[in-house]
Amino acid sequence: MLTRLRIRNFKVFGEVNIELGQQVVLVGPNNSGKTSALQALTLWSKCLSKWIEKRGESNTPKERPGEN
Repeated sequence: MLTRLRIRNFKVFGEVNIELGQQVVLVGPNNSGKTSALQALTLWSKCLSKWIEKRGESNTPKERPGEN
């Protein structure tokens, strides 16, 4: 579960940390960055999914080297 969203240099944000709980409600006036925060999270999710897809299961090690 995500506990924090850190956004840097995305749209209206220079750098911001948003603490996340089990339920999150974004409240604020117009043009305060609510939608931009959701877009940043969506972009991260899509990039992560694409990275996992390209990486593939065959590249996942069965054991971590050096651990017993």
